[in-house]
Amino acid sequence: MPKDSLGIYALNAKQLIKKSAVQSFKIPEKGGSWVAFLAETPTKTAKPDTTKPAKTKPKKESDENGYGLVWRDLKTGTEKNFGFVTDYEVSKNGNRLAFASTGSDSTKAGVYVFETATQQAQLILTAHPKHKFKKLAFDEVGAQLAFVADLDTNAKKPLRMPKLMYWKTGEVAAALLCDETRQPGPSGWLVSSEYAPKFAKNGSKLFFGTNPKPILPDTLLLPEEIVNVEVWNWQDQKLQPQQKVSLEMDKKRSYLAVVNLNDKKIAQLANPAIPDVELVDEGNADFILATSNVKYANQHWDWNPKQDIYLVNVRDGAATLLKQKLEGVARVSPAGKYLYWFSNPDTAWFAHDTAQNKTIQLTDNKAIQFADEEDDHPDFPNPYGLAGWSKNDESVLIYDRYDIWQIEPKNATQKKNLTAGRTEKTQYRYLKLDAEERAIDLTKTLLLKTVNETTKREGFAQIQIANSKYPQTRSQIADSQPQENLKSQTSNVERSKSADAQSNIQRLLEGDFKIGNVVLKAKDTDRLLFTQETFKAYPDWYATDLSFKNTVRVTDANPQQADYLWGSVEVVNWRAGDGTPLQGLLYKPENFDPSKKYPMMTYFYEKNSDNLHSHVAPRPIRSYVNYAYFVSNGYVVFVPDIVYKTGYPGQNAYNCVVPGVLSIIDKGFVDKDRIGISGHSWGGYQTAYLITQTNLFRAAEAGAPVVNMTSAYGGIRWESGNSRQSQYERNQTRIGGTLWDKPLQYVENSPLFHAPKIQTPVLMMHNDDDGAVPWYQGIEFYMALKRLDKPVWMLNYNGEKHGLTKRQNMKDFAVRLYQYFDHYLKDAPAPAWMTNGLPMLEKGINQRLLPAQKAADR
Repeated sequence: MPKDSLGIYALNAKQLIKKSAVQSFKIPEKGGSWVAFLAETPTKTAKPDTTKPAKTKPKKESDENGYGLVWRDLKTGTEKNFGFVTDYEVSKNGNRLAFASTGSDSTKAGVYVFETATQQAQLILTAHPKHKFKKLAFDEVGAQLAFVADLDTNAKKPLRMPKLMYWKTGEVAAALLCDETRQPGPSGWLVSSEYAPKFAKNGSKLFFGTNPKPILPDTLLLPEEIVNVEVWNWQDQKLQPQQKVSLEMDKKRSYLAVVNLNDKKIAQLANPAIPDVELVDEGNADFILATSNVKYANQHWDWNPKQDIYLVNVRDGAATLLKQKLEGVARVSPAGKYLYWFSNPDTAWFAHDTAQNKTIQLTDNKAIQFADEEDDHPDFPNPYGLAGWSKNDESVLIYDRYDIWQIEPKNATQKKNLTAGRTEKTQYRYLKLDAEERAIDLTKTLLLKTVNETTKREGFAQIQIANSKYPQTRSQIADSQPQENLKSQTSNVERSKSADAQSNIQRLLEGDFKIGNVVLKAKDTDRLLFTQETFKAYPDWYATDLSFKNTVRVTDANPQQADYLWGSVEVVNWRAGDGTPLQGLLYKPENFDPSKKYPMMTYFYEKNSDNLHSHVAPRPIRSYVNYAYFVSNGYVVFVPDIVYKTGYPGQNAYNCVVPGVLSIIDKGFVDKDRIGISGHSWGGYQTAYLITQTNLFRAAEAGAPVVNMTSAYGGIRWESGNSRQSQYERNQTRIGGTLWDKPLQYVENSPLFHAPKIQTPVLMMHNDDDGAVPWYQGIEFYMALKRLDKPVWMLNYNGEKHGLTKRQNMKDFAVRLYQYFDHYLKDAPAPAWMTNGLPMLEKGINQRLLPAQKAADR
């Protein structure tokens, strides 16, 4: 394959310059009109002169020796070349470029700092060509540099002794800060070669990593003498499969330490008992946040173990315990005045004042629900999240289902609803336009994204928070009104405040489309770029300014779509078997004729009605049906939402899906005898279950289904190494108890135990390297149906995981899936793989995609 090239396009001159065989490039974030890139130096092949004695072999570029580093001035085109560079870094302001070289005929081996203003390179550390340097890091202003050095010339030595080196402007040479003889960890620890040093933003501290000496293998043992055995101990903090998944990461694990640069005092901040840390105020604060789940890690049935929360002093490493057994994730406010978290059991937000060592409850989820109102798992609901903190940590902006609430920790009972979107069921969410923004400036106009829950219309709005004032807050009502009157009182006040809230909000753009998650703003002007899409319209980029008065589409990325039949989509409503109102999506072919009878595909996964305006491009499929392909080929596609009650996920699916399908049949344009059903993973399970309860579907495809919860319950999710137990007890499967507490629910919800009732042909895809659902689940279903002499096919793409990743496999699966449904729902000829199978002798040679007779003729 050809090597990568770097393209440099001059916008004014409209000129493209290409640099070949480039391995990497870097540009300064905040200044400097230059680029540095590492590339293979072009070599000229010369005919050897046999009349002269042979010279020493010339040094060749390689990963070990390094490659050519080029510094290029983008304005003038001037270039500087440095040979055999193994690592390099640029300062944010563009003043300096640092690099490590193994040396050449004209350059000594060592570490250099190149001054871009003078275009002069300073050798700050002279080295041997076999010395190794990595993890070069500048401070915020490019005045200080740190890096990790390995100064042992014996490359075969298994135990390495990394050194932390430091240089600052004005100094002639880099100095040693820490090594194996001077490091803050326990005796025998080393400086980590895997952690990239990081300066505090104000340059006062240098954070680096340490780690215990690695455990080295006995090199005297022969391979046949080495025993490979896993010991699964009931007291293991991490399951053996978890340890296997994280093995390479664990080998490189480091623990944070710090050098206080004013006096060079060092301190160890993290350790195996308190391993996880977060810098405060970009490293400027005199403490850091540390968390540990080590005490609770052996609770393998819980995917989100409890945590202990600490503050750690960066001067001496002393850790102060703030909270134990937190069920949530702790974070730190931008200025470091508060730690904050959402406590799952309390269903509430909390803030901890770091100066006063005081914890404040910000919300209670009673008058205002800040956690998912519609969550139907047998577990604590997740929070809606937050927009962020205001400047100086004065207040925090927290989301409920629709609105943004401003809460000051010093006066948490006063909660200001900034948006009042609940009345219209419009959700408001803050859009961060500056990637470097750490705190929200409430004196400025803020841009919001809007989504109407009912109509699915999306758009933009802006708000002046400094001007939003309400006569009474919802929290005051909660304090003054009896609980039984709370709902009606708050809704009345919401109506009375709605006009006041909306007066501070200006709607800028809204329509029947979806706005992309990325909104880009030019740094120095108010110009914006965003994507806008519908099922029919590709997500092209649009340009506008902050007024949104003139919005212009600037790309046309998919013009070929005009040559193909597409379709339309609409929201449909019906009631579940128990009377619950439900929504779903109905996709119809282009030129839809309601007087005709169409075949229909049914696909589902939890809830999808909010994806009304999502564009679906026809492409090879990973695991699920492609709506655009089906409607383009004359199908109707129905995508129902499903809601659940604890204990009976299979019956819940029946309760929602079957009445939904019947409601579509009642519209008169679907052939009730030509309806297919498809789902993958969780949807695959429900597909398998539904065909044990109804003969409504002519054909079914169940991808990676769990069919026997009793055998799957005790298994492992191999991609993560986690126990599967939590999946069934508290998460997606929603049984709500252990296998021994609720054995009947596990059996009743398992399709395998109802297999004799199945009258529907079944196609499965279940791959032998599936790390989410054990592929033996697919085998169990296949073997049961095969024994019962029911039509069943299972596709196993060797080496693929839960969903397909290789393009040739995705294309193959798409063809087989469409052939399968076309055969049953449109009377298309069955391909040979369906009628005669695919013998192992023909695997990879003949895919048997043609009908049997045509294949024989060919």
